[in-house]
Amino acid sequence: MYERVAGLTPDPNHPGYKHFFVRPLVGGPLTSARAELETNYGTAVSGWHLRGNKLEMEVVVPPNTTATVVFPGDKTSQTLAAGSHQFTLNR
Repeated sequence: MYERVAGLTPDPNHPGYKHFFVRPLVGGPLTSARAELETNYGTAVSGWHLRGNKLEMEVVVPPNTTATVVFPGDKTSQTLAAGSHQFTLNR
C-alpha cells in the first residue's frame, strides 16, 4: 500500500531511501491515503487528500535525503530537499 497508493517508492540507484520517489496513485473509490516509512535516515511520509477539485499533498523527506515528487494527473515532477512540504493542486 505505501508504494502504490501513497506512492513511497525506492530509487534503485540510491539504496536505503537516500533518494526516493513519491508517485501517489490518486483516484478510484479512495479520497485520501497516508503512509509513513521508517528509513535509515528517518521517517519518510507521503499523504494526499481530495477536497472537491483540489488535491492536497503532504511529503516529508528525512534529513540528508532527497525525493522526487511526480504529481498525479499532469505527471510533472519536482525534486525536494529534506523537510516537510505541502502542495495543493487543481484536478
